[in-house]
Amino acid sequence: MNHESFEKADLRAAQQSAAVLTADFANANDLQMRPVDQNLTVSADNKSLVFDTKTLYGSASQILPSTAEFDKLNTASNRNPATDTLSRAEVTKGAFDILVASNTNGNDRVDLNEWLNVAPLFGFDKPGAEQVYAEGVKQDKEGKSLYEITRNLVTPVVMGAADTGRNGSIDRQEFDSWLTDIASNAKPYDNVPVPTPVDKPTVTAAELERLHQQVDAFGSASIQDVAQIYAQIDKLPDAQKRELLRDNIQIQLFGSSYEDPTAVPGAGAYTDGHKIVVYMDSGMSDEAFRHEVFHTYDLNSPNGGLVTNDATYQGLLQQELNNLSFDQFDAIRPILADSPNITSKFGSTPIGDIAAEQYAGLTGDTSSFGRNLVNWLPNSTAYLKQLTEIA
Repeated sequence: MNHESFEKADLRAAQQSAAVLTADFANANDLQMRPVDQNLTVSADNKSLVFDTKTLYGSASQILPSTAEFDKLNTASNRNPATDTLSRAEVTKGAFDILVASNTNGNDRVDLNEWLNVAPLFGFDKPGAEQVYAEGVKQDKEGKSLYEITRNLVTPVVMGAADTGRNGSIDRQEFDSWLTDIASNAKPYDNVPVPTPVDKPTVTAAELERLHQQVDAFGSASIQDVAQIYAQIDKLPDAQKRELLRDNIQIQLFGSSYEDPTAVPGAGAYTDGHKIVVYMDSGMSDEAFRHEVFHTYDLNSPNGGLVTNDATYQGLLQQELNNLSFDQFDAIRPILADSPNITSKFGSTPIGDIAAEQYAGLTGDTSSFGRNLVNWLPNSTAYLKQLTEIA
């Protein structure tokens, strides 16, 4: 996670594996030393040989359907497989490999929906998976790698459920019982696939220069103000740069709102979908510019609300708003104006500015609005990040 996703900050372990998701089997010498039942019989259809698994796993063992899965994880196997156990380290490595392989959209992160796709494999229900994801966001921001996050958040859950003997390891019988329980009790949950990534060319230097030329200064706006907005444009994700170029969005800078006859009272910036107007004396011009870039991008998308009208985004946001305290909601209430509205425990809630501030926070804004919304609403923020193609 990175703010909103498990970030693969340490992939060395996965890169050194022969194949993601498949840990090494026991070495060939150990396998050759295992006793083999000499009383092989031919199956009823004459197509295969049948043998008694007791000679492989000991007379006290049962036929375990999880044997193959156990062996994938059991990288430090014994000569007698009946006494093999899985250590915490082996569980962590197996879980890590699954998380690495879950990254299907090529953005080098395990995003929210990718995590939800594999969370049932570890025994998480949906609320538990979402809670772990939010905690993973915090740990990623603290600089922990994906492997560390896996060890801290996934391994203890697996060990707690499977290690019924509480001896710090999982034997074959415990593993089989745990796996069977997951298979019978895990409830699949609705999960809209991650937006399919589309190969789009990067914005060239010539295009960026053309984008700079869409900036005009009025009134007392200075050369320094123009340079400041140039720097903000340069930091935008390519998706938003392409939008500003495609629709030839004009960016107008005023030294003060008093110099703009069409000023929106009390605003630091505004957009009408064709131009973005920024008042440089507002004390929040960088954040206000990014905020309006999002609105322009969102409004000019094919469905007139790429993010804010997206059902998945609205569902995630509704759930997270319902988890906020009244004090937290009061802290963001002053910015809530733009539609569309969704219903939360706080009543009809306009979400346009919530999305815009999430975007501003993701692209560098350090004001309390952007920072708090990214931290308080990690799941909807993660989905917004995917939709807006923020790297």
